[in-house]
Amino acid sequence: MALVKCSECGKEVSDKAQSCPNCGSPIASLNVTLIMTGLPKRYIGAKAIDVYFNGELKTSVDKGATVTLTLPGAGTVEFETRYNFRNQKQSFQIPAGTTTNLEFDFGPMGGLRVLEVTPRKGGGSFFEVSMDMPDFEE
Repeated sequence: MALVKCSECGKEVSDKAQSCPNCGSPIASLNVTLIMTGLPKRYIGAKAIDVYFNGELKTSVDKGATVTLTLPGAGTVEFETRYNFRNQKQSFQIPAGTTTNLEFDFGPMGGLRVLEVTPRKGGGSFFEVSMDMPDFEE
């Protein structure tokens, strides 16, 4: 366990705490920030990317748009769209404290690709390779 300073009141708090026990402020070091750029506009008929966090729809990213989403900590992020009459999905476990830039595309097999544009703070990637897995469910 490490101690971090609360950004609101300055008291030392466990890095495992979700909020400061002194003032109730969320612990920013646990937040996950995703900066997402939607599919290229060349994909006519592709829908916006829906972004879910732990099963709850949080936002949608339109083609060519950039959206920043801050989440309260680690969890499962799922990206979903519809293209060529098929649902396309990817999901990842994202660790607390992650800040990263993501872009979306379709791979050569038609699966949704999630590409990490710049490495996240602290180095490394929250997933080892970009995913290109077609979802064949209708």
